[in-house]
Amino acid sequence: MFQLAACSVEVLILKIRNLQFDSTNFFNEFSFFAGADPTHGYVDYVSQSVAQSSNLAHYANNQVYLGVDTTTYNPAGGRQSVRLTSNLAFGKCAFIV
Repeated sequence: MFQLAACSVEVLILKIRNLQFDSTNFFNEFSFFAGADPTHGYVDYVSQSVAQSSNLAHYANNQVYLGVDTTTYNPAGGRQSVRLTSNLAFGKCAFIV
């Protein structure tokens, strides 16, 4: 029950802050993680410049697109993909909708 109360507080704080991530600011609000998957999956996380030049991260129709390489068959270092981290710090019960 205590965690539920903490989560409710976090949601309230997010609403008070009135945060919005969209095609006007999304890539400024997150950092790209580049490198091998720290959980040892078959993924090669790429930098923002590589992701955008490979069309793995872009804007389309005022929406944010994040994706994975769907064209390379069995890539040696893992499938190229995007992994983001928020530049803002949230409590342990933050909900992003």
